[in-house]
Amino acid sequence: MLPTETSRRHYLSPHVPDSPAHKTTRSRNLTSAMLRAGVLKHTLAATMTACVICCFALAAYALSTKYSKLGVAIVQLDLSRALQSVLPRQFPDVPDIVDAAKSRVGGTINTAIPEMASRVRTAADAVATRVSGLVDAAVPKLFYVGTGHLCVGDTADKSCHSLPLRISDVIPSAAQEVLKKALGDVKSLNDSTLSVITGPHVRNCLIAGIVSIAFAFLSFISLLHGWGARLVSFLPSVKLLRAVLYLLFGLGCCVPFMVAVGYQVTMLSVLPSWVDVQQGRVFGLSVGCLCCGCGLALLGGMIPFVV
Repeated sequence: MLPTETSRRHYLSPHVPDSPAHKTTRSRNLTSAMLRAGVLKHTLAATMTACVICCFALAAYALSTKYSKLGVAIVQLDLSRALQSVLPRQFPDVPDIVDAAKSRVGGTINTAIPEMASRVRTAADAVATRVSGLVDAAVPKLFYVGTGHLCVGDTADKSCHSLPLRISDVIPSAAQEVLKKALGDVKSLNDSTLSVITGPHVRNCLIAGIVSIAFAFLSFISLLHGWGARLVSFLPSVKLLRAVLYLLFGLGCCVPFMVAVGYQVTMLSVLPSWVDVQQGRVFGLSVGCLCCGCGLALLGGMIPFVV
């Protein structure tokens, strides 16, 4: 029989089954791959769970009664400095016409005019100092802002009010009249600047952040275990594109925490110079919640490469 025919018959012969050793090797490789995939899934799920637990713990601690009356910010009003820069302008110096008059007259009149001007300046300074002292004594100097209340006074003796609150509600009416003439309408303090502080924005954002992060966590766990595969079947099959979409979804769920941090940063930029603001511990807790949420989003972006 020719060699060519032999090779042809061998080529056309039925497929010889794999040997037991080859089957065992393939089975081991398949089992090893499945174990690696399972370990990656469980590791990713455990890491996401740790991020969510940490986020919830920080948010719950920030919303606890410990920081309800103190924790967001400490606001100190330095009205005496503001009034000293405004009130003297209401008592201007002697006009130039008086100096011109001194050159045209002499004697006692020429001597009396500077003396009168000095007395006017002294009286004006005394009035400005007196008004500044009265306003400084009547208006509270310290405001403690928490997640649910705004407290007025020092730590030993302070009165607390539920948020939202207008600063004009805690300023006496007599002091409001002086502030209206010196610094403008008191309502502008609420509308333009201090409304950011006296509103319950931080508390509401933290609550919304807890809900959104919980939704993101459940969505990622469902995608990781294949429970929500049909819900994302319309997405591109390219893993990189899916990873980007999952990442953007996770970051979108972090928006409430971003807003909470943004509110507290805004307090340092929009307030006038005579309002001193010190951020409380809630700011650090809010930043921690935001970091945990961003970590969850990054882990969610890894899901297409694991499943």
